[in-house]
Amino acid sequence: MEAPIAIIMNPVAKGGALGKLWSDWEPGFRKLFGPIRVYETREAGGGVTQVQNALCQGARRIFSLGGDGTHSEVLHGMMVSGVPSEAMSLGLLPAGTGGDFSRLFQGGHDLFATAQSLLSPIPHRIDVGKVVLPHRRDGAITRYFLNITSFGIGGLVDKFANESSKRWGGFQTFLLASLRAAAVYKPALVRLVIDGEDRGVFPTTNICVCNGRYGGGGMLHSPHSRIGDGQFEIVVLRKGTLMQMGESFVKLYSGNHLDTELVTVFSGKHIEAECQSNLRAYVDIDGEYYGTLPVEISLCPQAIQLENPLKEGVL
Repeated sequence: MEAPIAIIMNPVAKGGALGKLWSDWEPGFRKLFGPIRVYETREAGGGVTQVQNALCQGARRIFSLGGDGTHSEVLHGMMVSGVPSEAMSLGLLPAGTGGDFSRLFQGGHDLFATAQSLLSPIPHRIDVGKVVLPHRRDGAITRYFLNITSFGIGGLVDKFANESSKRWGGFQTFLLASLRAAAVYKPALVRLVIDGEDRGVFPTTNICVCNGRYGGGGMLHSPHSRIGDGQFEIVVLRKGTLMQMGESFVKLYSGNHLDTELVTVFSGKHIEAECQSNLRAYVDIDGEYYGTLPVEISLCPQAIQLENPLKEGVL
């Protein structure tokens, strides 16, 4: 008999709303999917642990129910599990604050439309990013990501957003966190090496290494990224005047910031970044704060099977 679908559920997603609603929603999920086994995350990193538990109990369809941070933890757990990628698949059920990766789905970040779409999955093999953060107190940290890793102001925005109640939803939460971070962040000088080529030193507001397209509660960082094309888009937003920064920020939500004079875009598969000043560039991995530079990022092509139906042109 086929093992039940494993749902890795984060009860504190969306400011704790998911945990409060789950008892009302669970019967509908069981009716929709049939046998399921629910694994609740209890602490940071709990998604990784619960994926290991689910796989050990025979599950091979792993659904992540939560926000982008939960999805990233579940992905990481699958990537480090030792189970061959062709033997398991990932389904994402968006129930978080930002819901940025789910903007690539046919169901968008509508939880119930997305759940319906997983009844007849056609898995796609998609690329995954791998981040190594060296020189940490307990040794190097390795994290896999689905969507975007950034460094500069991005990690500070995450820190402020995740410290808030998130009761106003993704757009307002990240907008307020961005404004708060902008008031205190001092642009670091960042050296960027892409596929072994030194691309120079940039006075950095933010540098986004994009597998997906959206971040920060709807900012369209990389409108041309595809999650199955075997490369990242690297979007560099340099320091500018207050007027220039304001223009770039407003245009982020439409993707038109790429045409502003502060933005440079590269493509590549392997990125190394380090600060060339005493100022800090804060690291964001799929909407979670992970300290400061240096980092090394590499692309893992076609590394996981994703069940969600995708919008046209994003693969």
